[in-house]
Amino acid sequence: MLPDIAVLHSPEKGSLDIKICGLYALERNIILLHRAGIKMIYLHLKEPEIEFYRNNIKKHLKRISLAVKEALIPPPETTQAIYLSANCFLQAHHLSQADAYFTRKKNAWLIAYGTDIFDIASTSDALRAEEILIQTIRNNTPGFIARNINKAISLPISRALSRTRIHPNVLTVLNMIVGFSSAVFLSLNTYASIVIGGLCFQLASVFDGVDGEVAKLTLKVSKLGGWLDTISDNGTLILFLTASSYLFFLNSTTVYLPLAAIALLFAGLFIMLAAMISFLRKHTTSGSLVTYDKEFLQRLPDTDGLVSFIHKLKYYTKKEFFSLAFFAICLTGKIHYIVPAGAVILIAASIMLLVLNHRYRDFTVTPN
Repeated sequence: MLPDIAVLHSPEKGSLDIKICGLYALERNIILLHRAGIKMIYLHLKEPEIEFYRNNIKKHLKRISLAVKEALIPPPETTQAIYLSANCFLQAHHLSQADAYFTRKKNAWLIAYGTDIFDIASTSDALRAEEILIQTIRNNTPGFIARNINKAISLPISRALSRTRIHPNVLTVLNMIVGFSSAVFLSLNTYASIVIGGLCFQLASVFDGVDGEVAKLTLKVSKLGGWLDTISDNGTLILFLTASSYLFFLNSTTVYLPLAAIALLFAGLFIMLAAMISFLRKHTTSGSLVTYDKEFLQRLPDTDGLVSFIHKLKYYTKKEFFSLAFFAICLTGKIHYIVPAGAVILIAASIMLLVLNHRYRDFTVTPN
């Protein structure tokens, strides 16, 4: 268990004015230490460095700055504390797995430098740190399309945007506009507008990663951001399916059969979303539907036949797959055909999730 105190001392080489994805190394370290549960952070810095902190960093920390003490004198040697160079490059897992990355010397906890832990003494060091952060995101991305296609587009954009200090929630709203516009183009009911609508839907899927990536790179992950992302994703899907249903109705020769298919489509979708959101509200503090998969579905026993079946089909229900499939269908001009097929799939999926939620209603989320 980490001590409650950390001391950030002056770097042996380099300065504090080099940024990693828009954040100064000192700024990143304060945020990471605070999130790791450190209650008091001493800045054992030279006077010019303290002044730099006051003028350039403190204003960005908001309430976290209350846990920072500007002290030229460190705490007594009898006090257990983490000792770090102010410009050391850290990641969250270095603190969550402290036994693997820190050594003890009396009461001092000292970081063990290595290939992914080093001081930011030059611009090349900052670029190296950014590459490590980018690669970490890519390596932790499941799914072939998301990892090898979507991330190849979104990560360079996210890296550039992270340097502007733009808030991830702003990017979520912008992506929401792109996604919602897909339904507008579909409803115009021309071949060109249907193709553009499918393209906007696919772009929204690709750019959906940008806000989350910027949040991770700039350490601005929040519950509000998770809920906004959920609203964006599912709002885009609902509007796209609404526009597709409108086209399905226009292209049908009867009235009751298309209405029945449309009703089943949206009933299945809303039941499925309600099942996932209900779980999130009851068992987690997250607003992201990704958490439902990571914290619930992935932790259920594969010995359960239903769980095993869902795992086998799960990839085909992911946005990275069906957004590309929808775009491909839009290229044929026949996107309305997804309505009857989607109705069958969503009703089946909603029933399976309801069964799982009931079967594992006493499930308890435990940290990884």
